[in-house]
Amino acid sequence: MEIQKATDDLTELGFEPVDEGWNEYRLSDGSHLRIRPIVIKVFKSQQMTIEGTPVIGYAASNILSVKVPIELKKNKAQDGEPTDDERTEVDFEVVKEFWNEFKIEGDLSIRIKLVVSRVIRTAKYNSFGEPIYVVSSGNVANIQSRI
Repeated sequence: MEIQKATDDLTELGFEPVDEGWNEYRLSDGSHLRIRPIVIKVFKSQQMTIEGTPVIGYAASNILSVKVPIELKKNKAQDGEPTDDERTEVDFEVVKEFWNEFKIEGDLSIRIKLVVSRVIRTAKYNSFGEPIYVVSSGNVANIQSRI
């Protein structure tokens, strides 16, 4: 579970990555999206699951990179600022989705899988002349005992 708001019954735990990788998606506009979650903090609650393990939460941030075909890049000679409402929804196909795993202090591990639900190409461009994409995603987590 992702922790939305800290409460008094949380204890921050140390963690180490066991296996981390990139999810990859082929976009219908010819671009190739790579995205992955970066875990920042892991917490243990005093609450217990029905299986008797502590409720574990985490804070994560996603990083992404898009390889854009040359025909989508903006020529530096082009000018004019786009409006915020110039957006195009882009269909995508999963190339690879990866479970990232982290060993948590104690005898537990957490596996996190980022799942993309929507990709939008904006009419704005980064400093490389590439369109800026907005990606909607969520993380699925699975806590496991290492015993």
